[in-house]
Amino acid sequence: NHKALMLNLQDDMIGFTAQLTSVTGPYEKGYFNGAVILEVKDNGDMKVLKQISNDGTYGSYVDRLVYIGDILYYVQDDTIRAFNMSDLTEIR
Repeated sequence: NHKALMLNLQDDMIGFTAQLTSVTGPYEKGYFNGAVILEVKDNGDMKVLKQISNDGTYGSYVDRLVYIGDILYYVQDDTIRAFNMSDLTEIR
């Protein structure tokens, strides 16, 4: 959903939900379903800062990233997980 982009210009971060597949061999595939946080610099350089797995919940109706102050929230249906913006570690 192009309207579901989390944008943090102060920290050069963008985040979005993603379903990724990688093929490493003829019978080997890797799957990821969750959120991806990227650092994007003015010169166009990008790097993945964090991939947050959705913990096995597929087909959710709500799947968003939002930050308030120094906390990043990953909202998925009736679950909200919190992460420190500085190092993206989960707050438990």
